[in-house]
Amino acid sequence: MKKQLLFTLVTILLFTTVKAQYVTIPDPGFRIRLKWQFPSCFNAADQLDTTCTQILTTNALDISGSGPWTDSLDGIQYFKNLTSFTAGAMGLKKVSLFPKRLRTIVLQANQLVSLGALPDSLELLGVRYNQLTALPPLPHSLTVLDCMDNQLISLPPLPAGLLKLFGSNNHFTSLPAIPSTLSELWCDGNKLTSLPPLPPLDVLNVNYNLLTSLQSPLTVNELFCRNNYLTALPQLIQSRYPVINCEHNLITSLPPLSPQLSSLYCANNPLGAAGLPQLPDTLITLMCDSCNLYTLPKLPNSLNMLSAYGNNFNCMPYLPPILNTIYIDTNQTNCLPNLPQGLYIKHTRVDGSPFMSSYPICNITNNRNKCGGYPTIQGRVFYDLNKNGIKDAGENFGKYQKMSLSNGLFALTNDKGFYQMIVDTLGTDTL
Repeated sequence: MKKQLLFTLVTILLFTTVKAQYVTIPDPGFRIRLKWQFPSCFNAADQLDTTCTQILTTNALDISGSGPWTDSLDGIQYFKNLTSFTAGAMGLKKVSLFPKRLRTIVLQANQLVSLGALPDSLELLGVRYNQLTALPPLPHSLTVLDCMDNQLISLPPLPAGLLKLFGSNNHFTSLPAIPSTLSELWCDGNKLTSLPPLPPLDVLNVNYNLLTSLQSPLTVNELFCRNNYLTALPQLIQSRYPVINCEHNLITSLPPLSPQLSSLYCANNPLGAAGLPQLPDTLITLMCDSCNLYTLPKLPNSLNMLSAYGNNFNCMPYLPPILNTIYIDTNQTNCLPNLPQGLYIKHTRVDGSPFMSSYPICNITNNRNKCGGYPTIQGRVFYDLNKNGIKDAGENFGKYQKMSLSNGLFALTNDKGFYQMIVDTLGTDTL
């Protein structure tokens, strides 16, 4: 008899443990979105079974996208094991509760005006494209904060282990202390007048602010500081093919450039008197439009794109063989020292639309500015079967043949046997 009573008691307890517990999700939009993903966890009255296995074991939930507008996420707390939650473009205005185990929260492109307390385990918070005016305290575990395109006036203290901060297009006038672990700082489109001390960074983007100076020396691989009020760039410590964009400032001279620099954008600065510094051999892109320049330095052979319109120089330096685009409108240049094969010479019509044109190679008759020219060696290769020195019918062009000069310069013929080499030094060489 005792055994039977014990068995009955255990059975009752087990039944009580696994008995469904139904709750009503108050927001109809959120309820519909959950029902789309977990139909078996709802009863006929559209109530959620909080003991449903899917609800209790799901660790990643994304309810973004088209669907009914959602004002509240009340009910998300029943997802006990949720570690990643995404709810974008749903019209959310506030979120008060979050599951305690969340490591990732992404609430982009909503209408959020407030956030509740964040989980202590949170590592990534993404709330760009909202209407937040303040953020709650940030957990110590946070490594990535993306709060771009909000109405934020200030930031709370930043966690000591933060790696990336995306705070563009807010209303910051200052930033809190920057942790030593930070590798990327994006705060363009704010009202910053100064920056706190910065650790070595991979990326610093402070475009479109009110900065008048940057700390020196500054260790940063990619620097974006266009459209400020800078009068000089600091001493820069860079590596790994860095980038500098300092366009639209008041800079009168540039510091020595990193020997690994890949791209330099310095347009619309009054660099005329100082000119450009020596360009590194790794440079691929140079944009120095409207800098009141009178000369250009030697261009590296790595250069692929040159934009230098709106300056005052009369002559161009030797153009690198791989240069494929050049834009030098409104200068005094009327000829080029050489013409790399396939060069696109860009011009702009009155209506602003681009078109392609050409410049002649400088010679005695057109070189009104007395610019230097460079010899061009070109020709066609063919198989002279009858050895008469003339290409006759049936004699094919020599495709993709290597043509070499004794000084080490070489070129490959194209599919029609044509080759061209521009020599940047004078002398005698053998083909």
